[in-house]
Amino acid sequence: MENNQEEKKSVIKRVKDWYRHVTHKDDPHYISGKESRKIAKDNRKTTRAFEKKKLAHVAESDYVTQMRDPSNILEVDGLCTYFFTDAGVSKAVDGVSFDIPKSSIVGVVGESGCGKSVTSLSVMQLVQAPQGQIVGGSIRFNTQDYKKGEDGKPIPIWEYEEVDGERVIKTQPKLNKKGKPVLDKDGKPVMVNVQALDGNGFPAFEMEDKVFDIAKMPTRAMQRIRGKEIAMIFQEPMTSLNPLFTIGNQLDEVVLLHTPGADKELAHKRTIEMLQLVGIAMPEIVYKRFPHELSGGMRQRVMIAMALACNPKLIVADEPTTALDVTIQAQVLDLLKDIKTKINGSIMIITHDLGVIASMADYVVVMYAGRVIEKGTVEDIFDTPLHPYTIGLQKSKPVINKDVEELYSIKGQVPNPIDMPKYCYFKDRCESCIECCNGEYPPLVQVSDTHFVACYRADEARMASINAKDRAQKEREELEAATVPQAEQASTADVVTEQTEQDATEVGESVQTESQPKTKSQKTTNDEPNITIVKKTTTAKSKTGTSKSTSAKSTGSKSTAAKTGAKSTTAKSGTKATTTKSGTKSTATKTTGSKSTAAKSGTKSTTAKSSTAKSATAKTGTKSTAAKAGAKKTTTAKSTTAKSTTAKSTTAKTTRAKSGEKENK
Repeated sequence: MENNQEEKKSVIKRVKDWYRHVTHKDDPHYISGKESRKIAKDNRKTTRAFEKKKLAHVAESDYVTQMRDPSNILEVDGLCTYFFTDAGVSKAVDGVSFDIPKSSIVGVVGESGCGKSVTSLSVMQLVQAPQGQIVGGSIRFNTQDYKKGEDGKPIPIWEYEEVDGERVIKTQPKLNKKGKPVLDKDGKPVMVNVQALDGNGFPAFEMEDKVFDIAKMPTRAMQRIRGKEIAMIFQEPMTSLNPLFTIGNQLDEVVLLHTPGADKELAHKRTIEMLQLVGIAMPEIVYKRFPHELSGGMRQRVMIAMALACNPKLIVADEPTTALDVTIQAQVLDLLKDIKTKINGSIMIITHDLGVIASMADYVVVMYAGRVIEKGTVEDIFDTPLHPYTIGLQKSKPVINKDVEELYSIKGQVPNPIDMPKYCYFKDRCESCIECCNGEYPPLVQVSDTHFVACYRADEARMASINAKDRAQKEREELEAATVPQAEQASTADVVTEQTEQDATEVGESVQTESQPKTKSQKTTNDEPNITIVKKTTTAKSKTGTSKSTSAKSTGSKSTAAKTGAKSTTAKSGTKATTTKSGTKSTATKTTGSKSTAAKSGTKSTTAKSSTAKSATAKTGTKSTAAKAGAKKTTTAKSTTAKSTTAKSTTAKTTRAKSGEKENK
């Protein structure tokens, strides 16, 4: 009996386990059919309320606001975009905040599924309805709108002319479709006012500055700025262009729809200008072609031309280079940079390629699981990343100058957007989490003037950032300090080399020779102080590694060279050392291994005239030249480097130095 009861219990247990496994009772994300029907009913009720608000006729004052910083073109604060599905509410964007300054490029980066594209679609109010809805936050856009008159129409700007000293509105005959003037009942042409044109050839209207909250704007009001003030370049041009219409028809539609008073002729002219601007050859032929007749790069250029047709103040580029090869990617990115300068607008570029962000963006916003985890300038994000997710993204990049077996990858998966945890979304994948990470989601903390990070270790990250910047500044200063002396040394060496070569050329390589008796005709007279007469000599007869050198000696003592900061070089055996002193140049040969020191003391060297000694000297301030009359050319050796030697004496005798003796110890 007891055995039968135990068998029944075991069978019941097995059945319950099987039922729990089949019906996914243990799966925390599993919902039953009854729960799914209840969720769908609640979603229909919620989305119906949001769609009713979009179609309602509300006053303009309900969605006109003020900018927090007038220098920004777009301010996103606490944006929340949810998708109401049968499985639950998917929080694709949950509390995103960032700014786009005027005339700047802001890059939004993150892995797939982090909410980048949904954020851009929310800015354009193009989220797929009725499931996708903007449920909270604000999107403030700083722009200009047409100033409307009492009839609710834009006020045109007329052209004026002087008639009899009075300024009146210029008029012209009204023309029909055939270009002929329209006549009234009396047969006179109907006159109409001439409207002025703006810089792009569009009819000019009076404008006024306004700030719109896109999150609260109804659909009808949003159509005034979407495509005109804010334009978007979509990810895949083939799915964005209509395959049933030509390129010209689709571009003309943008101009005709968003430009009051524009006609087909003006739209055609503007379309051709835009195709030329984006670098498409033969725009008249491309104007008549269909999208499937163009290559991928040309289709992307057409999308850029369509976005620029009405001179928008903000361009949203959602991964514009994803489906293109590397060369076309570079061309498209360069084109965006050039266009940003030409239209003086701002660009919000969305990509998962960090290389594109580093080369283009001025500011970077890093997103993860529908939230902004770090933002700042491109230098802040790439030089001193603070959030572990941002650090992991940069580690995942392939590096050319390093040998690695495999690329770094962030472990784990993004949490389910339908059932997001209350703690930090990156905690389960973080390698440096601490105990406080189990608490509430960390707020966005300001680390510097432009750097923000959402992490509990922000204080440690701030100190690490400061230390890193200090180290970088110290290394920069040390590098500069080491570079300056090297530059000075290189410039001094260049000057010495140039001076040495110039001395060897200008002096004529005159040498001091052995003492021989002079005749009266060969002696230097005081009447010609700038000329030195030199007899035929032979220098530096080296035997078995020894050489003869001549040097100046003072009476009864050896002359020493004063070291006054000048740099000296070594003259080898058989070479000549040249000395520069206050404009005076002299030469002397040296023995092997001996070193001479140069003195630039600013003193003037004088030479003594002796009846028993003969020397080749040069007076102070003059350059000695070798006299060619009656003397043969001296045999000389080219000096590679030279050290100058001088003698401080009132009388000097030239003697022959023994081989191997060192001068000026």
